[in-house]
Parts: sequence; C-alpha cells; structure tokens
Amino acid sequence: MAGFVPLFDGHVPSLGYEVLDWIHAFCCHGPGDVQGDPLDYDDEIREFIIECYRIDETTGRRKVREAILSRPKGRAKSEIAGMVVVAEALGPVRFDGWDANGQPVGRPVRSPLIKCLATEESQAGNTFENAAYVLGEWGPDMHPDVFGGTSGVRKYQSATAVYLPGGGEVRASTSGSASKDGGKETFVVPDESHLYVLPELRSMYATVMRNLGKRKLADPWALQTTTAYRPGEESIAEQKLTAWRKGTLDPSIYMNHREARGKHQRAAFIAESAGVGDPVAKRRAERLGKGDRCPVEGFRFGRCDGVDIDRTLREAPQHQRCGEQQRQQCRAAGVADAERAVGEIGHGGTEGGGCDDRRPIEQGMESPRRDLRRDERDQRDEKQQASRQVTPVKRHGDGVAAGLTQRGGGDLDDPEDQGDLRNLA
Repeated sequence: MAGFVPLFDGHVPSLGYEVLDWIHAFCCHGPGDVQGDPLDYDDEIREFIIECYRIDETTGRRKVREAILSRPKGRAKSEIAGMVVVAEALGPVRFDGWDANGQPVGRPVRSPLIKCLATEESQAGNTFENAAYVLGEWGPDMHPDVFGGTSGVRKYQSATAVYLPGGGEVRASTSGSASKDGGKETFVVPDESHLYVLPELRSMYATVMRNLGKRKLADPWALQTTTAYRPGEESIAEQKLTAWRKGTLDPSIYMNHREARGKHQRAAFIAESAGVGDPVAKRRAERLGKGDRCPVEGFRFGRCDGVDIDRTLREAPQHQRCGEQQRQQCRAAGVADAERAVGEIGHGGTEGGGCDDRRPIEQGMESPRRDLRRDERDQRDEKQQASRQVTPVKRHGDGVAAGLTQRGGGDLDDPEDQGDLRNLA
C-alpha cells in the first residue's frame, strides 16, 4: 500500500514514532546521577524527534536536512543527541516502505559514518561520551542481540571511536581531523554550536555539512545542539538563530528553540536586547543618581507644599501590596513621586511624625512680597490701639515708684552735692 494514513489527530508521516520506541527499548541514561536508568522522554522531546524524522508522503525521503535543538543548560541536550546517535548507528532510522496500515517502516543505515564534533582536540565531547557508554559498555551487557559485535571501547571515558558490526563507525571528530578528511557522513552532531566562534571550528562545521551531500542514498542529516550564545561572536548558533528570527532560514533546517525563562536561563534573550536596553537603563540610572545627590534648582518660597519624607520608610497597607509582576510598576511610581519638585502637602507635618493624622491641610509660609509691608503696618496699628484700651491697674510697684520720685526729685539738678560718689570727671 502506498501513501500515509493518519491514525489520530495530529498524526504526521514520520519515522520518529518507531525511532522513539526503539530508543526507549534499547537505550538508557548516559553518565551521571541516573546512569543506566530507563529513558522516558517528555512530550516536548518526543515531538522534536518526531519532527526530525518527518518524511515525504510520496517519496519517503527526509524533509529535514538539519535540526537545531536550542535549549537552556540542564535540558540534557547532549544526552538526547547521544541517544539519536545510537539509533542512527543501529536503529530503524531510514524509510523502507509502508506497512498494511499506511504507516512508514524503518530500517538501519548501511555502513553508517557518524561524527560527533568536539570543540577541542583533547576532548571527545559529551554527545560521543553518551553514545559510547551505551554502544560499548551498557548495550552489549543488557542487549547483546542488538549491540553484540561493537568494538573499540575499552573505557567510554577515553574512547574516540566505536566500530559497528557489519561495517560503519561512530567517531569523535575534532577541528583538525574534520578539515583534513573527505568523509562521507550519514549523520553529524555539531554539539554546543554556540562555542563555534573560532575560524577552525566554523571550518569544521562547513566541511562536514558539505560532506553530507556525498551519500544521497543514505539520506544524511545533522542534529545541532546549542544553548545561549554571546551576541556579536558570530557563532554558528547565532548565525542560525538570527536567520530564523529574520525568516530567512533554509526551509530544510528545522529550528526548535525555546526562550529561557528562569533567572539563569535568560542569557540569550537579555543579551540580544542589551543593544537597546542597556543605554536606556544606563541613562535612567544616571538621572536617578543625579536626582539623589543634587539640590533642587529654582526653589521658590511660594505656597510650597510639604513633602512626607517618612512615607517611604513606613510599611505599605495590606491593600496596597502588589505581586511580583506589579512590583516594578509600583517602584517606578514611587520614583516618579520622589522626583517631583512640588508634591502634595503631607498630613500632619513634623508634629504628626510623617503620619496621616487626618487633619486639614495647613497653608505654607507666604513669601516676602510688597503686600507684607501693608500687613506689617496694619498689625502695628492694631497693637497701638490695643495698648490704649488697656485699663491702668494700681499695684504695689506704683506706690514704690511714686515715693522714689518724691525723695529723689530735688537732687536731680546736682546729684553730686548730695552723694558720696567719687568725682568721675
């Protein structure tokens, strides 16, 4: 029977369903805390693998020439790529016809040549290490009927190649070896392509990608893994993601990218936004800094309003609290209030301790104007008028003052004749 028959909603023509079954049956977790434990990929990774192995409904040939898995650190990208390497080495990964139900049937690649690209001469790479562990150590012990006959692995930590039964090999390839040979790769893994910033690493990537076109019958392809890159370094990952965002990426390249969301997982998105955001943030910070340390210019002693300086130190009422998403807005509003040259009068002033005592707002001091002279004259007249209205009251002091006047009145003309003081002249 020719042609694909979907069995459920969202069912697509792909060998990925069969590849996933094979990986879960004959592979395990690579080196680490869960080494040797069974695999159970989540829906996100399952969908990625299914799309990687999507085929043409008529010819059965692959639609994806290169797939890119872009995820934050800790997503086990190298291990996922390593298990795909194992499947490409021995699993049913190429189209071999349709079954009676209209489903694609897979077969292994004949004499596969698989290369896991390493960024340094002294290391094989995480992807190859995961594949070598399953192909050379765990696999022959747990599934000898599938992995029996593999060789070249004494210790997966130091291995550089795995030789497959019936021909073919899986090899860790460095920039030096990749640029020298004219290999005929059937599958390539450029792991951690955000590190491909040096000319020799870019040349290695270009060489192996050109080699993929030499074995058309093997339907070769590449799986690139990456995490956040440094903008401006022109890494392979940056080039691909930039083209994808601009909509200029080759249709045969499948980009599966997820933006980072956690504290340590926003590197790429923030870094890309830095070109515009950093200058703006810097200028804003400078404005705030200047406002904090410089006096207010042009301050006038008009009917100015008081500022509640203690308001920012008091705990906000419960109904004014805001969640994490709104906190930045609240903080921005607070900064705007603090930057005002003139604000609303604070209730209570200094006597209220900066608190809201619910009393009427008091007027501020009037500035010295020409009107104040008239006010001063009116106040002086009122005081003089009040002094004339005061009724004299006789007290003990009045009598004393009168007596002193009577006794000393005659001596006022020549006081020295009556006194015993020295001549001060």
